[in-house]
Amino acid sequence: MLGVKKTDNEESNLYSNNWGTSSLTSNDKMFFLSVRELTNLVGSYSKAPGLAATFVDGGPAVWWLRSPHAGSTSVAGAVDPYGIVLFGIVDAARAARPAFNIDLTSVLFTSAVVGGKPDGLNKVGDYNGNDWKLTLKDNSRNFAVTGTTASGKPGDTITLKYTGSTTGTNEYISVILADENGAKYYGRVAKPSGESGTVTLTIPTGLAPGSYTLYVFSEQCNGDYKTDYASEFDPVTLTVTRDTTAPTLTPGSTIRQSETAATVQFTSSEAGSYYYAVVDSDAAESEITTTGAGTSCASGENILSLANLSGAGAKDIYIVAKDAAGNVSDELKIEIPAYVAPSYGISASPATLIFGSKTVGYETAPNMRTVKLTDTGNQAVTVTLPSSTNYAITAGEGFTNGTATLATDNGTATFTVQPNTGLGVKDYEETLAISGSDGASAQVALSFSVVEATPDTYTLTVDLNGGSGSTTGGAYAEGAVINIDAGSRSNYRFDGWTSSNGGSFADASSASTTFTMPAADTTITAAWSYIGGSGSTKDHGDVNQNMTTGLPQTGDSTHTAFWGSMLLFSLAACIALTITLKRRKDPDE
Repeated sequence: MLGVKKTDNEESNLYSNNWGTSSLTSNDKMFFLSVRELTNLVGSYSKAPGLAATFVDGGPAVWWLRSPHAGSTSVAGAVDPYGIVLFGIVDAARAARPAFNIDLTSVLFTSAVVGGKPDGLNKVGDYNGNDWKLTLKDNSRNFAVTGTTASGKPGDTITLKYTGSTTGTNEYISVILADENGAKYYGRVAKPSGESGTVTLTIPTGLAPGSYTLYVFSEQCNGDYKTDYASEFDPVTLTVTRDTTAPTLTPGSTIRQSETAATVQFTSSEAGSYYYAVVDSDAAESEITTTGAGTSCASGENILSLANLSGAGAKDIYIVAKDAAGNVSDELKIEIPAYVAPSYGISASPATLIFGSKTVGYETAPNMRTVKLTDTGNQAVTVTLPSSTNYAITAGEGFTNGTATLATDNGTATFTVQPNTGLGVKDYEETLAISGSDGASAQVALSFSVVEATPDTYTLTVDLNGGSGSTTGGAYAEGAVINIDAGSRSNYRFDGWTSSNGGSFADASSASTTFTMPAADTTITAAWSYIGGSGSTKDHGDVNQNMTTGLPQTGDSTHTAFWGSMLLFSLAACIALTITLKRRKDPDE
């Protein structure tokens, strides 16, 4: 700051008031503005822009001037919160808004007090404000660039080597790109990690061919409203050549959202503008005009959103890009698929799992079975692992934390099912429901039975011994009670039941009764006694009938012919004897 000795004379009718003389000495390096300095530097009328001021916290402030009232030195000029210039008693508490004189040779450049120091090389824009901040030369810095020339076309990168950089939280390497008319671009292009190194910057697109100067320097940036400090500028001559290379376009993904909407992605090797035309699939390509402004095209990936397609059919889009130098790319053709309404669906295979049966008390469950889920729609579906009380469901391939996303084109996931152990006697049939996003679902029918233990069985043979009953034998468990009925037998009396190997009869003397099965194979036999008549006396159940009488039994035709012959023979003998006797009596007559 400089100390300047000066005197401001009396003034009349400035801001509608009269003012006395004010002065500064060479030692007054920081001071309040006089009314004349206020008029020359800020505004010549009340409420002029820049007159009103606030405290740091934003509250309204009344701030002092150094010019006294023309009629009294106990009253001095002041500016109220509305920017009105007036007077105030000098012993009143008012805000200070100091001014100072500075050696302009130490000022490297000025910038907007807020947001004037961007990262990266940016075009210097117009600034119409009254608030500026200074960047002052710091003679203690020894920054230098080793090269003095650089060249390239817009969009190219150049690398500069440097030494003597200062490092720190708010230390940068900055660049001003200027032509003969002054600064065109400015920015903080690197944050140095050491005293020496390299810095890379990109020649701005749209920069006309010609000769420019890069002013490279080490800069301490202290933020808005604060003075910055920098090294002396180190100039580098930059020669910008003409760009004759057209952008190169490559296709990316394409998504058809509806009949009228689609999103197209493509990549450009250069920034600039792109232009496009959409036609029906396989129709003749439309001529693309590049004379207009087009759509901003980035170097790299670009996303083009279409919202006015006509009809659901497939389309072709043709795209060209033009760089800042006017070079136009070759046409890029990208096919836009026909719109297909989204569908959501899943299937489960197999749809039925039959696990058979186990005897109650089983310790080993039936083998687990695998169910495969498949996306049957044209959209991805997220499914949740199902659950069951009586079956163990275990996540398989594709599941993570209980969910699986089935991709389009038959994406799959699996899980396993196995009946739990320890289930009681019952049929366990249930439908396992699998739920997916957007209403997709599937079902698997599960079947498993737990049965009572099967007891050992024994063979019962029934001998009715000629009885008319219908009871037959069979296989029975120990303790089984079987209804038996010997029926009846003509000319015989039922004499009871007998068993060959244990068991018991409810009433052995009754032809119709029950028999309790023993733990052994056995034969039960009905006994009969002959009671006379034309029927046979043969009875396998009565030992008295085993005696032989020598006479044929009623109903026994075994010896019928023999006894008939004997009867005829006897009759013949009797007749012959009678004849003989008669003949012997005749001589005596």
